[in-house]
Amino acid sequence: MENLAAQPLISEDSNVSAMQSKSYSFLFLLLGNGSLLAFNLIINAIDIYASLTKKDDIGAILNRFYNIPCSLMSLLIIFLDPRNLKYCISIALLAITVILSFLPIFLLVEMSENAVYWGTMTLVMLTGIFSALLFSSGFNLAAQVNPEKSTAAFSSGNGCCGVLAAILRIITKAVLNKESQLKISGTFYFLLAALIMILTFVYFLYMLKKETDISSKANPPPQPKTSFFGPQSLATIKVIWVLWSSVFLNFLITLTIFPGYVSRTKSTPAGTWTSVIVTATFCVFDWVGRALPSKFIFPTARYAWIPIFARLLFFLIFIISLQNVINLGEPWWTFIWMCPFALTNGYSGTVAMIHGSGHPNLVTEDMKRTAGFLMPFAVNAGILVAMGMTYAMPDPKV
Repeated sequence: MENLAAQPLISEDSNVSAMQSKSYSFLFLLLGNGSLLAFNLIINAIDIYASLTKKDDIGAILNRFYNIPCSLMSLLIIFLDPRNLKYCISIALLAITVILSFLPIFLLVEMSENAVYWGTMTLVMLTGIFSALLFSSGFNLAAQVNPEKSTAAFSSGNGCCGVLAAILRIITKAVLNKESQLKISGTFYFLLAALIMILTFVYFLYMLKKETDISSKANPPPQPKTSFFGPQSLATIKVIWVLWSSVFLNFLITLTIFPGYVSRTKSTPAGTWTSVIVTATFCVFDWVGRALPSKFIFPTARYAWIPIFARLLFFLIFIISLQNVINLGEPWWTFIWMCPFALTNGYSGTVAMIHGSGHPNLVTEDMKRTAGFLMPFAVNAGILVAMGMTYAMPDPKV
């Protein structure tokens, strides 16, 4: 009888715990979404900026203007080691919202091509800086709350934003599909995204007030800072260097090929929809890849580098077709191979990130904090080197 009486209480506690876990996952999904939403918005708007600037390689240019300052900011954050993640995340969310609200100005106000180009690129650079702050701080908070589930939710959000950006762009382009309506569709596109960032900020504040576990980790009591080159940091690097290098290589491969190289085809049956379809396909399958580690994680930390190393084959797969070495039927060859390319990027990168931030040999809180900043930097370091690699990539011949 006593066991029967106690049963409802056990179920109630279990339900509360499950609801809390879902609210945590939803928060980190939103923060992950917000941290890369601006980048995905920009690469899904290649058709808009190609029309405005008359530059064929605008995809690669946007990529560089966003990712170079983003990567440098990510490196700076490691040395600054910010402890108040609440302020870092709040500032980043609000700044990105303001920037997204300002981007339509360069679409609506009559300006020279030069003014549109440099005004837009300045905002894109600022977006990269604040996105790095949100990405590093959000991932660090997720790693402290739950190294496996919360970081998986955060990475899933990184992929979700790509799908969201692709859907927004497809809808606005389909509804306002005339050349004269391109600026209007772009305006709706960026303003809807700004609204999403505002809602993310509101939910973040709500969770800080509601959940003491999150608020205590986002705003911990003051502690003396340790040097990045101190024993704790060096011990952390010794533990995670293979996983760090794997994440670095994963995103170097991805950002060297995508979006600039594969979206620069000169003439295909899909016309101006080519870049939209390429980026939308990537975003969907990247999200699927990032979501899968929340269900299962394979391989183990020891072998996580192997599938990432195998992704080097994608250089050969895309180059032989886009350089017209063999006529493989563009753009369909690129559309089809974009699926496994994006899927492996999302899945392999997320698995390595989870293993790196939650490695069992990270035995102290300082080591976990350091790993929480180092692993996001691996993403941006890979992207930074990829920006240099894009200059070495040939112009597509199809």
